[in-house]
Amino acid sequence: RRRFLSGISRAAAAVPLMKTASLFGEKKNNKSLESAEDSKSRIVIAKRKNAVSGNSINRAVVEEMFDGSLMALTGAKSTNEAWERILPNINFAKDVVSLKINCISRHVDTHREVSFAIAKSLMKFGVPENNIIMWDRTDRELNRAGYQINTGKKGVRWFEIGRAHV
Repeated sequence: RRRFLSGISRAAAAVPLMKTASLFGEKKNNKSLESAEDSKSRIVIAKRKNAVSGNSINRAVVEEMFDGSLMALTGAKSTNEAWERILPNINFAKDVVSLKINCISRHVDTHREVSFAIAKSLMKFGVPENNIIMWDRTDRELNRAGYQINTGKKGVRWFEIGRAHV
């Protein structure tokens, strides 16, 4: 049961990355996402022994794991190339990247370290930090999962879906 719940939380973190490829399947080739529509679904599993120590998650290791998984998923040689395949027409000046995270269940929340790794990777790609929105159903659930609500003009924005107009 514990292994299942751990796998589900990792899978929940990967869901926002899926554009034309779904999560459950096997990566068989290095096709770009644009040409993957007719192919089988793919999954990337990342494991590192030093990612977790007791109840502590190593953010730097999670960032490396995320970037490596992103490249493996897309068949890209760099994280920027991978993001270009996922967000091919992004306009950094005006486009906003919005990702739904899961904070409903305390046992399978999207870990903050995974959310931060995604945000950091997007920022390295060139997305302005305030053009990244991570959201869930309620601010209360986000707070309970350890996220600090931010609806301001600086930093990655974290808030409930009801504030989508912000």
